[in-house]
Amino acid sequence: MRTPPLSTISLTKHEIGVAALLAVALALVMHWPLPLHIGSDVPKDLGDPLPQAWQIAWGGHALQHQPLDYWQSNMYWPLDNTLAFSDALVGYAPFGMIGEGFEAAIARYDLLFLFAYALAFLGTYLLARELGLGRPAAALAGAAFAYAPWRLEQDGHMHVISSGGIPLALFLLVRGYRRDSPWTVFAGWLVATWQLALGFTLGLMFAYLLGALGVVLLLSWRRRRPERKILAASAAGAAIFLAMGVLLALPYQEVRDDHPESERTADTVAAFSGGPEMFVAASGLSTVWGPITEPVRDGLDCVPEQTLLPGLLVVILAGVGLSRASPFPKRLRVGLGVAVVALAVLSLGFQTPAHGVP
Repeated sequence: MRTPPLSTISLTKHEIGVAALLAVALALVMHWPLPLHIGSDVPKDLGDPLPQAWQIAWGGHALQHQPLDYWQSNMYWPLDNTLAFSDALVGYAPFGMIGEGFEAAIARYDLLFLFAYALAFLGTYLLARELGLGRPAAALAGAAFAYAPWRLEQDGHMHVISSGGIPLALFLLVRGYRRDSPWTVFAGWLVATWQLALGFTLGLMFAYLLGALGVVLLLSWRRRRPERKILAASAAGAAIFLAMGVLLALPYQEVRDDHPESERTADTVAAFSGGPEMFVAASGLSTVWGPITEPVRDGLDCVPEQTLLPGLLVVILAGVGLSRASPFPKRLRVGLGVAVVALAVLSLGFQTPAHGVP
């Protein structure tokens, strides 16, 4: 069965609502019994979740009481820009204005944790539908993106699991450019800006992706010049995105200048890098793959960053999607295959003489 043409693909409010309910239900079920302990428990461990719950709470406090000194937090006094010692989750700061106290901070963190997973599923579902997939295939794509085994070791890192803004922004941008809808295009750029505000860990890579896609879009515009309203929406949205990037980068640059020891060296990156075996290693938290991949995992130096198993079913379905059995054009399949291989190689990092390479 071939993918239906764009004109026959209709996303109704009812379908979006059902997909959103499914996204929330999956987030609740997959993280049970956390929903029973909102405000008293945190996912995974007490390492990063507690400081990040404080970061969000501080963001809300700063927005209300010292918006012009947002980065001057109440830790590590008298150092400057201490909120920029890590990804500050600025995009979640408005939620920090809701409630007060320790219990509210934990409850807020728990709810945003579940929201991050629900949005990852929903955003991918919508993008997949816009690209032509049927409802079941789009649901599988959403589940694969949101619940791949490698995410289990990252459940303590809110700035890593909060990736749903990426597919949602791409969905809005693709839909807006295809349908010549300036407000949809502008909304896509706003979502992209929000994703960037959650942190540079994902935001910087997303910016690279938008840059590459922007080049492709500009080349396509040479054949079909867009309407002025689309150009205006694109320019305005991109300007807001770039402005947010600059505003976020300034305090981090100041921290780097004040603390040159904070710079990540090649040896630091190499310590978290590894070989292809990382793709067959899963977290020990995985009920199915944890015990099976334990021998590989035991040989890794830094388990949380080196367990990259995407899931067997995901790999099989991706292989089918790239094969001749796929309804998509050959050029698109080849391009996607090359992109997957390139990104897989980049995700391995690199080695240095201090870490295994002579």
